[in-house]
Amino acid sequence: MTPGPSRPAPARSWAELTGAWALAIACRPIFQGVSSGSDAFTMMRADRVDILIFTGLMILIGPTLIWLAEMLVRKLFEPAGRPFHAACLGLLFGLVIWQGLFDTMDRKTGLVLLIVVSALIAVAYLRVQMAETMAGLLSLAAPIAVVGFWIAGPTASVILPHGSPEPAGQGNGTPVVVVVLDEFPVSSIESSPGTIDARNFPNFSKLSKESNWYRHVRTVADVTTGAVPALLAGRRRPTESTPPDSRQYPENLFSLMDGAGYEVKGEESITDLCPHDVCTDRSSLKNRLSLMIVNGAKNGHPLPEDGAEDLARPLDAGVAELEPSPKLRADTFIRTLPAGDSQVSFVHLLLPHLPWIYLPDGQDYLAPIAPGLFEDPGPNNDEAWLGSPGEVNSSFQRMQLQTAFLDREIGRLVRKMKRLSIWDKALFAVVADHGESLQVGQFRRYLDRDNSGWILPVPLFVKYPGETGGKPVDRPVNSLDLLPTILSETGVEPPGDLEGVPLNQSGPSPATIESHSSSEGGVKLAESEVRARQDAAVRYRNHVFAGGSLYALAGLAGQIGRPVEKAGNLTPLEATFDPPWPEAVVDPAADRLPAFVSGATMAELSDDTPLALSLNGRIAGTFNSFPGPVPGQHRFNFTLPPRLLRNGTNVVRLFHIAE
Repeated sequence: MTPGPSRPAPARSWAELTGAWALAIACRPIFQGVSSGSDAFTMMRADRVDILIFTGLMILIGPTLIWLAEMLVRKLFEPAGRPFHAACLGLLFGLVIWQGLFDTMDRKTGLVLLIVVSALIAVAYLRVQMAETMAGLLSLAAPIAVVGFWIAGPTASVILPHGSPEPAGQGNGTPVVVVVLDEFPVSSIESSPGTIDARNFPNFSKLSKESNWYRHVRTVADVTTGAVPALLAGRRRPTESTPPDSRQYPENLFSLMDGAGYEVKGEESITDLCPHDVCTDRSSLKNRLSLMIVNGAKNGHPLPEDGAEDLARPLDAGVAELEPSPKLRADTFIRTLPAGDSQVSFVHLLLPHLPWIYLPDGQDYLAPIAPGLFEDPGPNNDEAWLGSPGEVNSSFQRMQLQTAFLDREIGRLVRKMKRLSIWDKALFAVVADHGESLQVGQFRRYLDRDNSGWILPVPLFVKYPGETGGKPVDRPVNSLDLLPTILSETGVEPPGDLEGVPLNQSGPSPATIESHSSSEGGVKLAESEVRARQDAAVRYRNHVFAGGSLYALAGLAGQIGRPVEKAGNLTPLEATFDPPWPEAVVDPAADRLPAFVSGATMAELSDDTPLALSLNGRIAGTFNSFPGPVPGQHRFNFTLPPRLLRNGTNVVRLFHIAE
């Protein structure tokens, strides 16, 4: 073996470290992690400058700091410089091998192998000329990684130049207010097919009478990245990898209305369809870069355990500022709604989208994400409701409570429009991008035949300018028809490639529904089958909440809030409650309430037994048990009605509902 030179030139030393860093940290983990998914850069509204700065930070800062440390070591003690350089290269190249081979191992074994491999590489660099030569050649990894990152995947949509739409003629000045909701099956708010549950969702029920409720709307995609462009650009997504941004959909609601003389205010949560010179509120460069780094660390997993995520954690505050909570976004949109003509106001709310954390009055609570939801073990690659009915229905209850909060916000928005005197003259639309299934045994979101009655039908309410009352519309329509409708009502010339038609234009009812499934690709279903499955989803929803109360999943709907002693069929059960229950100190006016109750009982019960929970001596709700992990154990989950919480100490107890 021939030893390498005693001291590589500083420039070569820096180049070797940069190449090793690119392979170990920047290229495969961070760059691939941050660009995973077509919406990788759209939710942060990143532009070309953001990408260039991010690239420079990720490629240059780390190796330059290591190189400066090496130069300091050489200055203080020259003989230690080369071993220090070899050790750093060994660790970086060791990480590359660890990422490819060892990251699925247990922590101890993976760390031992990482140390051993890193040491072997360092020794080889010091003792074998070929190893040193390879390190020099691999310094080319840095520019290759940068170019590859720029021209591949969703990054190319930001970096590469794109054309701009032709200006449209002037519009007629009609105000436009559009609200896009997320993961919202229309079946979840119907008390029977074609009737909205006015008890739990009074504002949606009222809206169905003040506007035109299209009761059979079909989305053309089961994920936001395809469904929202269909709504706002009137075109289907060309490929699954197409980023949902203004560069891929240059002629969309925002650009067309801006070109027609409208002032546009757009609040997007996932997409970036509004051009940055039209919607100028993009948070700060610091926050956008923070989100890129956090996403890269989280998705790329460059270090053992959660090391990279831990290092990026100080950036979480900036990330939170970039993507405000759905509650804050809704409140801001309503408070700042403009009152003039020639205004477009748009918001995409992640409601009633997971996580389900809001109570009907807007207070939140802590709870597991979605009990009963598991990763699909098969090729579908979606989450499925594989838990028992009692567990899954506790999640369904939380989704319904969050929808009740959304109902409240829709009511606030309509009242604000009326106070501003724009309700009568505006075009107002409320729609959802796609639905989701809440039914035991089905996939939650990716469309298939079984869940099509939950995924395809979405709410759509349109109040046309000058209308004083609406009507239900039963003709099947799809999400591609929204943009043509807005352009028609505002007098804006539509592009020639729109796939939809204005909603108020009569036409033949489609016999076949075509939509995109994230697991199956293009799906074609007969409209008659979708309608039958939609009706079945409504029946399922009303079977779960049979008494009409969102707090009675196992009967006794009329007993909610009444003293326990007035219900003669309740038998007390011994139970162990998860903290903070069975006793919790509560401030009912607080922003966060301990509303979620869970626990277990070892009583001799069958699975799916109807149980009741009392709160301070009053019946708070009913639900069904589900098997626990311990033999003979029965668990339960339930979300309390906040109106029954009192100031100070609150106590819950578990009961069996006798037949």
